[in-house]
Amino acid sequence: MNPAPPNLRISTGCSNSTIETGLHLEQVACALARLCQLLEDYAPSWYTQEDRQSAHAALRALRSYLNLPEAN
Repeated sequence: MNPAPPNLRISTGCSNSTIETGLHLEQVACALARLCQLLEDYAPSWYTQEDRQSAHAALRALRSYLNLPEAN
């Protein structure tokens, strides 16, 4: 997800810091999704099923909080 241009004004009734926080959290969600995918692709020996479930639960919770669609 590409962040909004820095000079963009969004009239949502939210403060600028709220909008910026939302954009930062979207970047966090994208990074976490990428890390989860890398772990799935490379499957290191130390990456347990418990780790996998925890990572995916965190990603689902963050996507839910941000109202982002679930990945397939």
